[in-house]
Amino acid sequence: YYINAYYKYLLGWIDPVILTGKDAIKPMALAPVEPLENPDGLPRAAVLVPHRENIPLVEYYVAEYRAGGFDRATSPKSFFTQNPGVVIWHCDTAVDPLMHYTNSTSYLKPVHKSGAASYGAQDIYTAGDAFSQDTTPSSTFYTGAHSGAFLKVDSLTPERATLQIGLADPGPQIVISEYGSTAIKRGQTW
Repeated sequence: YYINAYYKYLLGWIDPVILTGKDAIKPMALAPVEPLENPDGLPRAAVLVPHRENIPLVEYYVAEYRAGGFDRATSPKSFFTQNPGVVIWHCDTAVDPLMHYTNSTSYLKPVHKSGAASYGAQDIYTAGDAFSQDTTPSSTFYTGAHSGAFLKVDSLTPERATLQIGLADPGPQIVISEYGSTAIKRGQTW
């Protein structure tokens, strides 16, 4: 079965590029996740998180490129078939003081571009597709907070996905203290 980029990241199998609020939108190429070989040494995933301080225990997005190397014979229960494109994973892995996920029912879900109840080929981001605060679905977090996440697929080849990716105005900075979290606007101080 398929192991997505989120789990590969947690297991230390891949080293994704982590883009924060300090990273403006820029071009980037991703290698496909299916082959073991990566001759160009491109990243296999990108993490979009406004503030890196508490990763992975926060809400963020992970983008990975699938070149379509899986088929029903090797992964019969998977939506990862011969449809190449970028899959965006919405990760909400914030935890409570007992280290339980605060969003236990949907801590990891693929973004459904189509808005349909079940994920399918129509939900894979292909050339010309974009994901941002202004698209449907939007990159707004489950809490309603502005994430600033932006991704636009420029092109797809069997060897790489070329993207415009980064954070556009990631919103207020979250500062974690021993007493909880407080939002302050950029440029403000305590």
